[in-house]
Amino acid sequence: MKFVLLSFLMLLVGPLFAQNAAIHNHNYYDYYVGPTSMKGDVVGPIQKLKSKRLGYNWLRRDEITPIVVEEMKKAGYDEVFANRLYRLDSAQYVVLAACSYNSNVGFLYSEGHSAIPSKETRQPRKLIMSNGKYDFVQFAGTVTGGNEVIKISKLPSNIIVLAEDWYWYQYTDNSSDNKYLVTKEDIIRVLRQDIQEKLAIAAKPKTR
Repeated sequence: MKFVLLSFLMLLVGPLFAQNAAIHNHNYYDYYVGPTSMKGDVVGPIQKLKSKRLGYNWLRRDEITPIVVEEMKKAGYDEVFANRLYRLDSAQYVVLAACSYNSNVGFLYSEGHSAIPSKETRQPRKLIMSNGKYDFVQFAGTVTGGNEVIKISKLPSNIIVLAEDWYWYQYTDNSSDNKYLVTKEDIIRVLRQDIQEKLAIAAKPKTR
């Protein structure tokens, strides 16, 4: 009897896990549900959601930083530090989410996101405010309490950019809707896959 019940439960929840497992960093925009533009055009199975309240969020720097550090260490990099000030050849400074001083490889996290997720932002120089001209754009606070825009035309190849705008997820107040959505767990997996792919072609780990 227990075996029959277990088999029934596996059949019931199996499609849910299979669909979420199918989400990866090359297709997750296909699972987006909601408006595709400010005009209100809607995509995805929104009519199948049990909840009428669909929420959005993005992974913030403090959430991605320990993941980047962990993935760098798993890839063999040592002396990996979080939130380190880094000087570029142009004498500009940036704060790396994580970096290995030994191997001189680091990750920049471009903060900020658009109102509606768009796959185009994952293309080179399509970050927020980049206008197709910059590898990295970020606001920085000033001593006067204002904001200054940091614009970096060309980053060195050892600095890898990840963008908050890419790591969106959706949720409702009904957990059964998760089978139709990119959940936080899904987007963390996407982040890890991005990091792993970028490290695969980065400078190899060096040890002292």
